[in-house]
Amino acid sequence: MLKIAICDDNARDRERIAEDLRAYAAAHGEYGIEFAVYTSAFEMLDSFEDTGCPDIALLDICMPHMLGTELAREILGHSENTDIIFRSEEHTSELQ
Repeated sequence: MLKIAICDDNARDRERIAEDLRAYAAAHGEYGIEFAVYTSAFEMLDSFEDTGCPDIALLDICMPHMLGTELAREILGHSENTDIIFRSEEHTSELQ
């Protein structure tokens, strides 16, 4: 089983990533992919008490209250085996 955690404060980005992962998991059932989606770094960290650390964490870099890089440090403090993937996307309409 492969556990993936997604953390992004942008709902559109979260849903797009989740859709892509659902499609990939359905096409590659042999990997046993499970994923969880979080809206904030604190929500993700709180979940580790119940679910444990993921195998892969896909983190938005720019989030309010805690940057993805800070979240990565926290995750690696709990589990050195979690692979971290950073992502960031500019939304020009949101910046104007």
